[in-house]
Amino acid sequence: MQFLLILTSIGALVCWIKEILAAFKNEESPLLGILSIIPCFGLGGFIIGWINVGKWNLSKVMYIWTAIVVLHLIIGASTGAFTSFSMPQMN
Repeated sequence: MQFLLILTSIGALVCWIKEILAAFKNEESPLLGILSIIPCFGLGGFIIGWINVGKWNLSKVMYIWTAIVVLHLIIGASTGAFTSFSMPQMN
């Protein structure tokens, strides 16, 4: 299951990079590209990508990115990967 978490993380990273490139390429000002990078390591890019999905022709990338994020959350929650520590065994 950790392998699937790694794959979904890599997939999300690829989608994020595509969104950042579209932001820099399609806007005259670099502001949206910079804002796609800085806030919360991808969350800003995710929101900006959905806001400009039609304008930048990113619908395929954004749908894939959304599916990857949902899948990652489901896998992480089902495996307990989001816990910060393991509970010790009580004997």
